[in-house]
Amino acid sequence: MEEFSFRVSVGRWKPTQQEEDEWDGTEAGLAGFIGNRIMRKSDGENAPEGGYHFLLETENDLLETYFSVTAGQSKILEPVYGPSFHQRFSQSMDAFVEEMAQHFGWLPFPDPDQPPCVSADFLWEASLRAVIPAFDPIFAVGQELDVIMEQEPEGWLLPIGYRVWINERVGGVRACAEGLTVERLGNGTLVRVPDSWPAERVIETLTETFRSNDLDGLL
Repeated sequence: MEEFSFRVSVGRWKPTQQEEDEWDGTEAGLAGFIGNRIMRKSDGENAPEGGYHFLLETENDLLETYFSVTAGQSKILEPVYGPSFHQRFSQSMDAFVEEMAQHFGWLPFPDPDQPPCVSADFLWEASLRAVIPAFDPIFAVGQELDVIMEQEPEGWLLPIGYRVWINERVGGVRACAEGLTVERLGNGTLVRVPDSWPAERVIETLTETFRSNDLDGLL
């Protein structure tokens, strides 16, 4: 969280719907906060076999982001991976209001020749470069909603997105389809798909790359 905050310049992380004095913002206080986020049964009784789950949020003038963690389960159901970490990005309310004002002519539109202040590419890179050294996960992926909504190939277990990082414990990427780029990062390989590609092409090209590297169905 500290590394992502440094890269993106967001505010203090806090629990969603935080109760008063629930977390003081310190690392020691965070440990206590997580300890109180044990999974519970429908009757409210603690279910330690379910592990822990918590959700944190932060924002700046352009961006809202949520960081969700589930870990400590005694049994993982396929195809659920644990521990798992999920970060979601959305436009802040201030940025949304400004966009609507531009749409209705109350404010001038931004210069089309200037890049956006917060792009998906920038956020994927910031998030992955923060999470990979911290957790050394099996895989990490940067996705947009259009890819998530598309039907992924039947039986595919590796994630598909515009950024896919695969730990060397799963396998290596010796070759990739035309148009993709690869980078060694931490204990694995980061595969980049051009941001301009539509979801169908992303799925098709990564499918080809996974198959050519014998990565399909390994997890």
